[in-house]
Amino acid sequence: VPGEHFLPALLAAFGQAHPQVSVRATVSDSDAVMAQVQQGEAHLGLVGRKTDTPGLSFQHLANDRMVFAVPPGHPLAGEKAVTAEQI
Repeated sequence: VPGEHFLPALLAAFGQAHPQVSVRATVSDSDAVMAQVQQGEAHLGLVGRKTDTPGLSFQHLANDRMVFAVPPGHPLAGEKAVTAEQI
């Protein structure tokens, strides 16, 4: 299971293996990423969900892990696990 540094490590390894390829990463929501790929503004995109968008092909790359964040002093701060009911 990839850790939180999965993408930077993947891009670094790709850059070393293919120094002739210029890699640029930007962060956006899935809809914007898919639109950029469809419009030819990006050669590929990493998205959090698959759609039936015509003209796009999807391939599973990795699983994602979501975490719950609260400010210090919040009643749930320091909890190792949080239920939907607690949220």
